[in-house]
Amino acid sequence: MPMKPPEFYAFDLAEFLIGEKALPLFERAYAGIFRSPRGAGPAANLRRILTFTLGRTPSSQELDSALGQMGVLYARYQFACNRLPANSRDFIERVQVRAFPQVAQLLKMGNGAILAGCHTEPAITLLGAAALAHHHEVPVTALADFAEPYEAASRAIPNLRYLPMLASAAPCLSALRRNEVVFFLGDIDYFPGGRTADFFGAPFHPPQGAAKLALAAQAPILPVYGLSQENGFVLGGEEVIGVNAESGQEELESSLLRAFERIIGRHPAHWLVLRDAWDLEAGLAASRLLLRRISLRNRIKRFFS
Repeated sequence: MPMKPPEFYAFDLAEFLIGEKALPLFERAYAGIFRSPRGAGPAANLRRILTFTLGRTPSSQELDSALGQMGVLYARYQFACNRLPANSRDFIERVQVRAFPQVAQLLKMGNGAILAGCHTEPAITLLGAAALAHHHEVPVTALADFAEPYEAASRAIPNLRYLPMLASAAPCLSALRRNEVVFFLGDIDYFPGGRTADFFGAPFHPPQGAAKLALAAQAPILPVYGLSQENGFVLGGEEVIGVNAESGQEELESSLLRAFERIIGRHPAHWLVLRDAWDLEAGLAASRLLLRRISLRNRIKRFFS
């Protein structure tokens, strides 16, 4: 059974006690938290994104509105994660894969395709991998921070597998050589080096994984994003990033960051990154902590398997 984060038990209790009123309650609560001093990380991110996108400093009303919207979206995201795997098939059925024509075109080239997502509603983005495999019968290997809920969600989809983020590159390279899709969130680097690149006008640890994998396999990159809509969910795609013998890692990283700027710039409140993404020292510490958590969960999982 997948292990739940502690806060998910609060969701379970609230749903047990007040039923359908639980989600609106948590939406209001998270909107208030994001607007408070405890929302300093999201506020710093939104201020930078809006300043870059608008070409001016956002007003306090604009920032407050975006923070409230992000809080509501984060509550919905947390509830969606908590309901995996029980309601996963319902989510998958409601995902419209608008990026499929691009994926189909890329697979005709014969080198597979790397779908690099960003943290716009990450559960929706990751379930987009399941929808791609389920609706369009495309073989997909997807990587997730904590793969257990998605593994359980995908057992009935034979051409889909989820791997933890700490998995080696070998299964991904093998999938690409079979002309399949490799899918992961590629905007936050879990193994940042000493380099930085420009992202929304400030230094940022560039996402190395997609570029390295693309160069190793000579596979194209399709930047993708998930969004919730009134009647369901969408997995959309940006412009394809091609790879050839003359491509360099930093060139591919820059192209991917420009694509993410366009995606996040259109949907800033949907980018659910809770720490200041441009605080590089804090980012290194957060990455180390996350990797330790993933490693511990994997050891516990192996012990009980």
